[in-house]
Amino acid sequence: MMTHTDSSNAHTENTLHRYVPGLLLCATLATIAMLLSKFAWMQNHGLSNLTTAILLGMIAGNSHAVFQHRGLERGMLISKQTLLRAGIILYGLRLSFRDIQQLGGTAFAIDAIVLGTTFAIALFLGKKVFALEDKLTVLIGAGSSVCGAAAIMATSPVIKGKSDDASIAISGVMIFGTLSMLMYPLVFEWNRHVQFIPLSTSGFGIYVGSTMHEVAQVIVAGKAVSDSAGDAAVITKMLRVMMLAPFLLLLPFVLRLLKKHNTKATSQTDSSESRIEIPWFAFMFIAVAAINSVLVIPTEIRAVLTNADNFILCMSMVALGLSTKISTLRQAGIKPVLLAMSLWLWLIFGGAAINYVCK
Repeated sequence: MMTHTDSSNAHTENTLHRYVPGLLLCATLATIAMLLSKFAWMQNHGLSNLTTAILLGMIAGNSHAVFQHRGLERGMLISKQTLLRAGIILYGLRLSFRDIQQLGGTAFAIDAIVLGTTFAIALFLGKKVFALEDKLTVLIGAGSSVCGAAAIMATSPVIKGKSDDASIAISGVMIFGTLSMLMYPLVFEWNRHVQFIPLSTSGFGIYVGSTMHEVAQVIVAGKAVSDSAGDAAVITKMLRVMMLAPFLLLLPFVLRLLKKHNTKATSQTDSSESRIEIPWFAFMFIAVAAINSVLVIPTEIRAVLTNADNFILCMSMVALGLSTKISTLRQAGIKPVLLAMSLWLWLIFGGAAINYVCK
């Protein structure tokens, strides 16, 4: 007969078996990334610990080795979602309300214009040019215009999307977002030498935050240039993340106006499937920045929290890399890839134009 203690031990062992392997893999690759980033060659080529972490994750995730074992998925999911949000919240310790106030109005306006134009272009191209299914078009558009995978996962239940469509959309924004993450700092350095357009580090940060897909990618690209660029990028991106809630609330109305769904589909009101998810971690990020603005945090404690935040973010970068499957896009066919790529190009060039005009 199994006692209560035996049952508790069995439950603990089962929990460890499900979560530890994936967490351990992410922690191991994150440690390697942090060690590699200390070498002068890595630093001279702009390969920070976060950049290295996501590259290691992508290499491992797209291999045919043990890294694709299904037993790793739960731990990877915690790293990709829970740890990433915790890392973003702790990032608020590096900022103050004065930083947010300096960028607030301009960044908010740019974010709103980029979001609206990107989603509108997605709907047009998906329907008129690539003839994709409505729900897949909406998911790719949401991921590109708002905040990557988080927006896709939040949008999917609202439109009752298929899991395969969500996977395709997530893979697209992850791959093209990662390309932006690696490319943007190089473009900034090129522009700094040729002076093609006048662009300060904070201006570059706003550009990054308003046009790049994932919060994690924004942090990497901004910090690769400078701390001030990284701070501006994160603030701008978090304002964009907070637009997810009104975006989801307006989405059914917009789809009805465009006649994207039939009456039966739009009239269903299953609250368990259409619940709006609020990105609370974005508001908690603001709250931590507010605390940092009014309280003097001892240097030792701040150093510990900052180091912990760096490691947490590295683990989440590894998990994002592990989840970026090039094979998913290959199986989906060329049209979803072309839509994701078209939106990526719009974010780069159209986003640059919007940033230039608004500033």
